[in-house]
Amino acid sequence: MTDKIIVLCEYCGKEVLRYPYQIRDCKHSFCSATCHYAFMVGKICGANSPTWKGGLITKVCLFCGIEFQTRHDRPGKYCSQSCHDKARMTRQYFNCEECGKQYWRLLCQIKQRGGTRFCSIKCASVWSSKHRSGKNSPMWKGGKSLRPSESALSESKYYQTRQRLISSCEINDLTKVDWQEVLQTFNYRCAYCHKESNHMEKDHIIPLSRGGNHTKSNIVPACRSCNSRKHDKTLLEYVVYLGGA
Repeated sequence: MTDKIIVLCEYCGKEVLRYPYQIRDCKHSFCSATCHYAFMVGKICGANSPTWKGGLITKVCLFCGIEFQTRHDRPGKYCSQSCHDKARMTRQYFNCEECGKQYWRLLCQIKQRGGTRFCSIKCASVWSSKHRSGKNSPMWKGGKSLRPSESALSESKYYQTRQRLISSCEINDLTKVDWQEVLQTFNYRCAYCHKESNHMEKDHIIPLSRGGNHTKSNIVPACRSCNSRKHDKTLLEYVVYLGGA
């Protein structure tokens, strides 16, 4: 086995015997654990620490206004526990904007919850219903949307073409009651993919552009995807199209 060699302690300079493989580990470069600890303290503590940010910092107490020093990693808000306790019990009085009632809040409650305009959630809700709803709402966009005939939808070429085809049909007697009966017959599912949807579209088995009528017998419910895929195909052409897809 390799003989020990003499090395100098990195902290106190004392000579110690160590095997060569022990020197590779920094903790064996010291004569004792005390020297090792003292060396590391000098390297990682105080201004020598890689996370050093200047030590203590000066702040102003939020309650009494006196300057005090505190650690940079744990900045306190009060100079003492006494000021902290007094601040928690300090009351501030306000008048409710809704009912006019006077109420108080602790300083800690104001910082945690914020908002000192209303005495209760009920008053806040009543005030909001008066000043933040309807036309007074910052998100107000004119109320209920207009009917298709009065909205920008009527200006689209697709809508105008579809209305022209419906009005030029030989038979045009589909009513809202008929449409609801058709939806119930198909259990509010798409006639092609059998998926449920809250926005079913009226699909004509024989397209209007190919001589179909706007009647109950020529209408089936279809989801938007299937209705777009079928386009102006007849039912037979659509089945052949799906089979070849």
